[in-house]
Amino acid sequence: MQRKIGKIFSKIQEMLVVQSIRFSLITLIPILMIGSFFLVAASIPLDGYQNVISTWNNGVLLHIFNGIYNATFGMLSMYTAGMVGYHYGNLYGNFYAGRDRNFGHATLMVSLGGYFVLSGVPDVTMDVFGPKGMFTAIVSACIASRLFMWLFRRMHHKTLLTDGADVRLGLSIQTIFPAAITIGFFVVLNMVIQTVFDVSSVYELIIRTLNGMFTYIRGDLWRGLSFVIVSSVLWFFGIHGGNMLDGVSNDILLKATEKNMQLVAQGKEATEILTKQVIDFFVLLGGCGATMCLLVALFIFSKRSNTKQMAKCSAFPMLFNVNEIMVFGFPIIYNATLLIPFLCTPVVCFLITYISMKTGLVPLVTQDVEWTTPIFISGYKATGSLAGSVLQLVNLCVGVLIYAPFVKRYDAEKVRVAKRDYQKLVCKLQESEQTRIPVRLMDDAFTYGWMGKALAADLKLAIEKQELKLYYQPQYHADGTCIGAEALLRWNHAVHGNIYPPLIFQLAEEAGFLEKLEEWVVWKATFDMQMLQKKYADHKLKISVNVTGTTIQLKAFESFLKNLADTCPLHEMGICIEVTEQAALRLDDVQIERFHRIREMGYMLAVDDFSMGSTSIQYLTGSYFDLVKLDGSLVRGTLDNPRCCEIISSIVQLTNSLDMMVLAEYVSDAAIQEKLLELGCELYQGSYFSPPITLSAFEKLLQEN
Repeated sequence: MQRKIGKIFSKIQEMLVVQSIRFSLITLIPILMIGSFFLVAASIPLDGYQNVISTWNNGVLLHIFNGIYNATFGMLSMYTAGMVGYHYGNLYGNFYAGRDRNFGHATLMVSLGGYFVLSGVPDVTMDVFGPKGMFTAIVSACIASRLFMWLFRRMHHKTLLTDGADVRLGLSIQTIFPAAITIGFFVVLNMVIQTVFDVSSVYELIIRTLNGMFTYIRGDLWRGLSFVIVSSVLWFFGIHGGNMLDGVSNDILLKATEKNMQLVAQGKEATEILTKQVIDFFVLLGGCGATMCLLVALFIFSKRSNTKQMAKCSAFPMLFNVNEIMVFGFPIIYNATLLIPFLCTPVVCFLITYISMKTGLVPLVTQDVEWTTPIFISGYKATGSLAGSVLQLVNLCVGVLIYAPFVKRYDAEKVRVAKRDYQKLVCKLQESEQTRIPVRLMDDAFTYGWMGKALAADLKLAIEKQELKLYYQPQYHADGTCIGAEALLRWNHAVHGNIYPPLIFQLAEEAGFLEKLEEWVVWKATFDMQMLQKKYADHKLKISVNVTGTTIQLKAFESFLKNLADTCPLHEMGICIEVTEQAALRLDDVQIERFHRIREMGYMLAVDDFSMGSTSIQYLTGSYFDLVKLDGSLVRGTLDNPRCCEIISSIVQLTNSLDMMVLAEYVSDAAIQEKLLELGCELYQGSYFSPPITLSAFEKLLQEN
């Protein structure tokens, strides 16, 4: 059953509408967090605290708290409508990759227009813009965005070609007619709804429909079960169930509490089991879906650090029954893995509570307790008995046990999906390497774009925590002597294992910290070389370090090399900087002078992957490079492609005449090495001699050598 539901929701989650909803909720996490914390700050149920914030300096603190809440949670529906429209426009444009690209701002405007119309603006109160209007916001934004894009793609647009015309002005003018038709559609739709159903807005129709359902349900047991189930289903789809059923709470639940209080005041026994406090404090522990149970289950059973981090962010507001961060940020909504426990846990808690109070094990609720009162305290105050707190503890433990297997499954599913998306990311980069067409992995709005951003964040943290490693692939002379090694970066990720090395540098470049990463590699290799040089001073070792053509041209990187050279005896060491082919070098006077200064510091310079990609014979016109490394495709083709042999022979002769060394990479067997020697190449690196090895293994190799 879980697998079937998972497949259905996997297909649903691939829909652009659903993706736009989820992305908008992620975007709104700051609004949710700010609103949650200031709602809690204004609602802490302590009499002394409430007296201070409401009276000190004419209540300025309470005014500030409420003002921030009203600007965040109080406008949540409006933010949601705009963000759903914005993300839908961008996703739709990226998906079809045509003229519709970057239409998020247009869909944002029509989404807000449709939302305002269906909400009944201007004849509405401000609370329609808060969580109560979430359903209207989501539906109107989805319909408006989809209709607008459908109209735009089918309309003939005349391009502005006048002199000096702003392209953005032209695009804005092209959106006028589809936007006007879209908003007009909502105006007509709202008029029809008002006429047919005799309501002022769609919002009023939804409230009336949901609340009207409960007038036909008799008995506390069935009303309670219906309330819990409908509320949970609404929440699962991103709709504030509690607010949508506010009429039920006022007409049935609150009146039941008042009746119990009146009976107790008259010296009689309470009679009503189904009250608002029963739902809030004993059934919806921590908020919809009994998310307090999920919170505890995450801390106990989850193994993923980012999941626990989200749980930590949610913990404080949830202590006061504010769980929007967990619902929208975790997220719970549209999460097929958590659907079953999210719906079942409140039902089970309600049944336990109903039976406990029906049989007299726990007293009925006789006190109107503030909804932000923390668990256990609220149970005691509502019932006037410790049995109320014990009942909350029982429900909490049962809920944790219900959520536990699904939390474990959620972790496993997230790992599976992450590994799948990681493979997509690697395949995209490898495709770019084969076609030599540049790619921006993190710019993609879909799967591998988000995976790239997540990995880039992990990589930045790994650099700060010194979790990256350097492996060394030995380099040999034809006489069998180990002359040094190339330092190769390795990153063992907690989930994905050893990360594809080119991906590390690609993500660092796109995220803007490639220079920092390459500085760390140079520093670490130099540090390791210092240690080796003390033990093998007479060995004349050379350690090569890759640096991209982009970084080597930066003035800041030159300053880093200068500072490193001032602290290390580079002239006694062999640190060789290999300039890789990712970006062509700008060989102007400034860069040539920089190369000479770097060599004067004690570094050697090498051209990596010579003869392919962006590299050029122009690099050999100066006297700033010490070594040329042959491109791997040339080396691999020596046995079956005579032209590769001719090219290598020419390069060897040329570099010898220029007093430069030449080294062949990817030497995988004896036949290739012998052929290279025949062509005049005497320096090698590859699996035939040794794979990349750890520093300790490299030191052992030197001892044996």
